[in-house]
Parts: sequence; structure tokens; C-alpha cells
Amino acid sequence: MRAWLSQAFGEHGACGQIAEGCSLPQHQFDDRFGEGSDIGITVINLREPVARVESFIKMNLGDVNDTCAVYSSIPGDAPEFCNHLTPGSELKKTWAECYSVPRNTTQCCWPNTYVDLRPGHPRTLCHEQQKPMWNCWTNQYVKSLVGTDRKNSPESVHQWLDVDEIDLELAKQRLARFSAVLITEWFGHPSLAEYLSKHVFHVNETIPIQNRRDHSNGHGFSGMFTREDRDFMSSANTYDSKLYEFAKTLALKRMMDAGYDLSIAELEAARPTPSQAPGPTTV
Repeated sequence: MRAWLSQAFGEHGACGQIAEGCSLPQHQFDDRFGEGSDIGITVINLREPVARVESFIKMNLGDVNDTCAVYSSIPGDAPEFCNHLTPGSELKKTWAECYSVPRNTTQCCWPNTYVDLRPGHPRTLCHEQQKPMWNCWTNQYVKSLVGTDRKNSPESVHQWLDVDEIDLELAKQRLARFSAVLITEWFGHPSLAEYLSKHVFHVNETIPIQNRRDHSNGHGFSGMFTREDRDFMSSANTYDSKLYEFAKTLALKRMMDAGYDLSIAELEAARPTPSQAPGPTTV
């Protein structure tokens, strides 16, 4: 998606690169959307929850393998975790880290990094090491859309652990407010690129969605996911799975309203092969 945004709006290198896409200079924004326009286009991208967690765990294991590879010539000095790298162990490790986060999640940071404790105030140096919450892979789509406000009581300050049907319904409401809902598994169908280009961002031409994943980094991951691992991922993402099915229905309706005669089966038939599947991205 970052590559797509840069290609769609980055003429002559004018698209400033930021973490999740590009930032248009004011004159280019005015050229695209009209001077003084208050247009706001929001896009959310969802991937099938178990596949998303698998990709996340593989990325983690690849990063850890890179770290452990440094000790290949001196294996006796390698950290203990280098001897027990499997998808199952990483799943349980990250799950435990998520459920042991402190009540005050402003402590979730790495040493020597800066964190925003209060919006509008200067960033402060991380004062206590705690695992950041990106390892919290259970029902993360619902949690990201809902946040912690509803459960922000004195007994459970900033907890981001379990969700329920009320959270799911709120997540659906917020999901429906996005200008476009994209399904990763549909990226291989040409209609999606046309819909995104012409009906969401009103670009004169269709900008293809290409797989720009960089395979040059990382030593891969250790082991294979077992049936038990996948059952664990599935059971821990019940509400994300429900949200994903809602998102597919909503995304199809949006495309049909724009004039496309499609079905979910047709869109999913064009999904990339495993070797071509894009990595985890959110826009």
C-alpha cells in the first residue's frame, strides 16, 4: 500500500515518505482535491486473521534468527532463546508478553527510545523496559478499532486484553466509516486496483497493486506451524474472524455500489500464491 500511494501521488518525488504511506505537499493536495478542500480519505486493510498472525510470527522468528546468526561462530555465547526457536514457542511467548503488560501502558517501550506520554507535550525517554504492545496479536483488529476507553476503569487502567460482542459491534461501526475497506486476499484481482484508483482516490488511471515485499532480509524462520498452533491462533482471534467476514461483505458491497459485478468467490480466486502474498500492512 505504501508503494501504491507513492506511485499514485508521488510525481517527481514530491510525495514525502512517512511510516504508512506518503504526505502530499499542500500545493499537490490542492491540485488533486481542490484548494480549500476538507476531503478526508481513509483506507483500512484487513488480512485473514490466522494468516496475519502466521506472517507476524514468521517475521519475528526471522528477526530473531538474524540476531542468533551473529553467534554462529561462537554458539556457546548465544542467548538461551536461540536454542528454542519454533513458531509454537514464539506464539506462546508473544501471547504471554501481551497478557503481562503493565496497567500503565506508557511503560511499554524499549530502553533508549522516546515515547509520547501526552499528546502535544515533548517526547520523553523510555523510563522502564516493557515489551511494546505490537506483540498482542489476539483480536488485534477489533482492539485497534475500539481502543481501551470502554474498559478504562480504576481497576483496569489501559488494559488491552480481552474483547466481547459489544467491542465487536463498535469495531464494525468504526470500520464502516472508512472510505474504503480493502481485503489483502483480494489484491490479486485487477478490479480492486481499479476501484481503489478511480472510485476511492479519483485517479485518472488505474494504478496496479504490486507486491513490493522485500525478500532480501532475514534468515527465514524456524520450524513449521502445527495444527495445534493454528487452532491456537484461530481460537484467540474469534472476534477478528467475525470482523473479517463483516469486512469482506462490506468491501464487496462498496465495490458493487461502484458498478462492479463481482462475488467474494471470484475475488478470492485471484488471491496471490503463498510465495507472492504480501506481508502484514495496515494503512
